[in-house]
Amino acid sequence: MNGTIIPQLILKDLRLNWTSLIVPLAGGAIGIGLFMRGGLAGVLGIVSFFTAMIISASMLPTQCLLGERKHQTLAFLMSLPLSSIQYTIAKIVTALGIFLVSWLTLVIAGVWIILGRAGVPHGLLPLFLALCLLVLAGMCVIASVDLVSESESMHQVAAVVVNVSYSFAWLFIAVNSNIRAGIQNPVPVWDSTILSLLGGELAFIAALLGLTLFLQSRKKEFI
Repeated sequence: MNGTIIPQLILKDLRLNWTSLIVPLAGGAIGIGLFMRGGLAGVLGIVSFFTAMIISASMLPTQCLLGERKHQTLAFLMSLPLSSIQYTIAKIVTALGIFLVSWLTLVIAGVWIILGRAGVPHGLLPLFLALCLLVLAGMCVIASVDLVSESESMHQVAAVVVNVSYSFAWLFIAVNSNIRAGIQNPVPVWDSTILSLLGGELAFIAALLGLTLFLQSRKKEFI
């Protein structure tokens, strides 16, 4: 039976939380539409695009990961032959799976616009991917805090810290001389700076998820 528990939990959470896709996809579509108009509307479009992604990254973890306490379904889960690792894997797959559907859709749409729209320098692509990965990393931070702490108050603290940190991280990335120099380039510039940034973001996400699994495995009571 244990082999079927994880898929069952994932399917249950997917059925309950699939509507979470609506906000980021709708907001991203509005942002892309504004960007296509150019000028001030284009700037507002970029803001709307990333705002939709950030809202999803902040709200989805609490819906997927803290819902068992909020909806008082812990008694049912406690009756299952379920280990802490199985529970954690199911929750991480659900939260990341739902988020990645909207995230990848928006990333693909953004890449298509950068590479396919006349007048948009292809040199924006590395910076765009770095910013999108930053939001994914922020979502993983919030999700990890939710899983380990199982606390709505800690979720709020993590969400505030992550969302505030975006401003500083984006400023640091945007003012980096190597990255800034390549923005107006007609082709993407994959130099050591941008590759180190992208690799660092991916390594951070992998390490964070690994740490979350380790901390969850040390719990004697996980739900």
